Amino acid sequence: MQKHKKSIIIANNFIHKEFQLLTQQLPVELLQLSKDQQSLSVEIRAVELPVSIELLKQLFDNSAWHHFKLDTSALKEAEQAFKKLSLTTDETRNEENTADQSKQLIQIATRIDAQLSIEIDEKEMNATAILVSAYDGAPVTASDLIETVKELGITNGIDKKIIKRLLKNSHAGDPGARFSATIAKGLSAIPSTNAILKRLVDTPKERILKPVKKDHGKVDMRDLGKLLTVGEGDTLMRKQPIIDGHDGLTITGATIPFIKGQDHLLVPGPNTIINENDENELLSTLAGIPKLTLNGMSVDEVLLIDSVDPTSGHVDYKGSIIIRGNISDGMHVKATGDITVAGFVESANIECGGDLIVEKGIIGQKTDYEEEALSCQITCAGSVIANFSQYSSIKCGENLNIKTQLLHCNVTCVGDIHVHNELGTKGSIFGGYLTTNASVHTAILGSSAGSKTIIYLLGDYEQLINDKRTIQQQLKEHKLTLEKLLAAQQKNEPLPESEKKQLLDFQLIEAKENITAHIDTCHEDLNNNRDELQKCCDNNRIFVFKELHQDVHVNIANDAYKTYASYGATELRITDGKIQLLPYKKQT
Repeated sequence: MQKHKKSIIIANNFIHKEFQLLTQQLPVELLQLSKDQQSLSVEIRAVELPVSIELLKQLFDNSAWHHFKLDTSALKEAEQAFKKLSLTTDETRNEENTADQSKQLIQIATRIDAQLSIEIDEKEMNATAILVSAYDGAPVTASDLIETVKELGITNGIDKKIIKRLLKNSHAGDPGARFSATIAKGLSAIPSTNAILKRLVDTPKERILKPVKKDHGKVDMRDLGKLLTVGEGDTLMRKQPIIDGHDGLTITGATIPFIKGQDHLLVPGPNTIINENDENELLSTLAGIPKLTLNGMSVDEVLLIDSVDPTSGHVDYKGSIIIRGNISDGMHVKATGDITVAGFVESANIECGGDLIVEKGIIGQKTDYEEEALSCQITCAGSVIANFSQYSSIKCGENLNIKTQLLHCNVTCVGDIHVHNELGTKGSIFGGYLTTNASVHTAILGSSAGSKTIIYLLGDYEQLINDKRTIQQQLKEHKLTLEKLLAAQQKNEPLPESEKKQLLDFQLIEAKENITAHIDTCHEDLNNNRDELQKCCDNNRIFVFKELHQDVHVNIANDAYKTYASYGATELRITDGKIQLLPYKKQT
C-alpha cells in the first residue's frame, strides 16, 4: 500500500512539473523579424527552460506576429536544434561560441499577402473568384480584383454587389480562410420556338375514343356526339409561326448564336385552301369529313346515309361515307375514303380506303358452310376503330383499336393491336387468330375458361435472320479470299525482281484492298443487322395490363410459347431467340 501511494505522489509531481513548464514562457527575444519584415525566425541559443514544440507555439501565439503563417515542420526542426544545444557541454559550447559568433536562426513563420485566383469555365459562361485571406499581409482590394478581371478579358455579366460582398468576407476572415463566389455570368442564348400546326377540328377516328361527357363528369359510352363533319369555309388548322430567340453572350463578350426554330409549311390538301387574309389559316372548301395529312388536312366529300340494308342496297362511293344507323347482315359497303358507322356492323362486307370507325360494334358469326369462315369481312387500308368486335375477319393496313372486347376474331394487322380503354383497366382478347407486324396491348388476354387464342407477331425477324446468315456467309468467303491473297503475296515476295513480279505485286495489293473493303462493309452490315434485330424484338411484344390466362399460343420470331396457367400483369417478348414472360411495368 505504501509503495502504491509513493508512485502516485511521484506521478503527481511529474504532472505538476510539466504544467509549470507549459505555463512558463520563453523569452520573446528569441523571435526575430527579418529585415524585409516578411518572415519570422527563432534564434537557437541557450535558455533556462527545456524547449518543446508546445512552448515554441505558445511563444508564437503570444507574439505580435501571430497572424503570420506558421510552419509546423520548422517548429519541429527548432525543437531538435534546442535539444541538441542543451546536450552540448558548457566547455564545448564556449569553444564553439568563440570560434563562431554567428547566430543560428530557423525561419518558422511567413507574412503572406491575400491570394486571388479567377477560374473561367470551358464555355466562358461563368467566372468564379477565389480569395484566400492574408496572413498579416496585404488584402486583395477591389482595384486588384477588377484589374485581374480586365486582364482575363471578362467584360460582360460582372456582378459588383457579389464582388463587394466577397471582398468584405475575405477581409474579415481568419488568416488562410478561403472564400469563393461567381462574380460574372454569361447570358445564355434563347432558342427559337418551332412552328406549330394546331388542328382546330377532330377527326372521326379520334372522336370515337372520346365519348361525350355528361353532367357531374360522367361519360355515356353510347353517346358519341354528333356525326363529325365540317362545313364550307370552316377553319381546320392554324399555324403558330416560329418565335425567334435571341443570341447569348459569354463573359468575355463573344456572341452565342441562338438555335433557329424548325418551320412547318401549312400545306393544303384536297378540298382545303390557305386563307387569303391569313396565311396561317387552313380553310375547308366544302362540307365533308376532315382528315389529317402531312403538314395539313384534307376534306373528303361525304355521302350521308341513314342505314345500309336491303332497301338502300349496296354502297360503292368515291369519297367518305357516314352512316347514321347500322350496316345490316349481308350488305356490301365500299369507299375510297373513311367509313363512319354510328350504329353496328352486322355480318357485312366492308372495303375501306381510309379508316373504318364503328361507334358501337362489329358483329359476325361462324358460317355453316366453312368451319373457319366468319360472316363479317372487313378490309381497311387505314385503321379500324370500334367499341367491340366478335366473329369477324379484319384486315387493316394500320392499327386496330377496340375499346372493350375482341372475341373469336381473325385479325391481320400491319400496325399495333390495342384492345383496352383509355386507362387500360378494361379490354379483353378471347379466342381467335391474330397476326401483326407490331405489338399487342390489352388488359386481359385469354380466358379462365381456356378458349384457344393464337397470336403471331411477325415483324421482320425471319427476314433479318436470313439477311444475317447471308452476310456471315459473304464475310466467310471474303476472309478465305483474303487468306489466299496473303499466301500469294508471301509466295511472290522471294522471287527475283522483274516487271512480271512488280505487276503481280500491284495486282495482289489492289485485290487485297478491294477484299478488305468488302470485309469492312460486311462488318458494318452485321452491326446494322444487329441493331435492326434489336429494334424488331423491341417492337414485337405483347403487353397484358391485368391478366394472362391459359391456352394462349404466342409465336414471336422463330419461337413459340403456350400458357398452361394464369398470370398477372405480364409482358411477353423475345430475348436471345426465346420468348420470355416478364412482369409488366407500366410505360411512361
